[in-house]
Amino acid sequence: MDPRGSSPRPLLLLAVVLIVGRVSLEPFLSLTFAGEGGPQTRQLSQSRSAEQTAGFGKKEKPKWMKRKKVKMETLQADHGDKAETVAEVLAGRSPAQTPEDMVRARFSAARAGDGLFLAKTEIDMAKKLERRAKQWLITLGRATKEETGEYVDPTNTTKNLQSIERFEYIGTEENKVEFKVHCTAGILHETSIFLEDETYGWVYNKPESMDWL
Repeated sequence: MDPRGSSPRPLLLLAVVLIVGRVSLEPFLSLTFAGEGGPQTRQLSQSRSAEQTAGFGKKEKPKWMKRKKVKMETLQADHGDKAETVAEVLAGRSPAQTPEDMVRARFSAARAGDGLFLAKTEIDMAKKLERRAKQWLITLGRATKEETGEYVDPTNTTKNLQSIERFEYIGTEENKVEFKVHCTAGILHETSIFLEDETYGWVYNKPESMDWL
């Protein structure tokens, strides 16, 4: 048998296979091995990136860790020429220079429902910060037992502080501040004792006297 007569057939068959293979594989090859930055490559990369990062975005803070910003107009209405000072204390840009400054800042935090600020600026060695912040949120009517896993005894203070209206400063004697918190259901008349603190300037220690009028 003449080898020259049989060789064209295998060569022809090989050529057909290569052509067919090129036609069928070309879309795949262009998708996966296209030049860097090609539209198909970018599309595939973006798709994979979206799939890989789905559900892994920035984790939202728990409710008890969220601070509440108080508008300057509100601070001015509540504290007059002390508004700027109170804003600095609330924002953490400046420690309270006097016990009065901290009383005012804590009032505004309570009115805004900022349990975290109230928890940070009080002394309570028996409870951790998280627990205190959660209990403040319940007291102020901003969270429930089911949401926080904490319980607060229902008292006049708990009920009345959920409807705060205005602040009345009476006076300061050394580290004691006398004031009133006017609420819809009553008036809290309190004299609070404060202690100096390196971070916040002054922090709430305990009440010397507290009455609902």
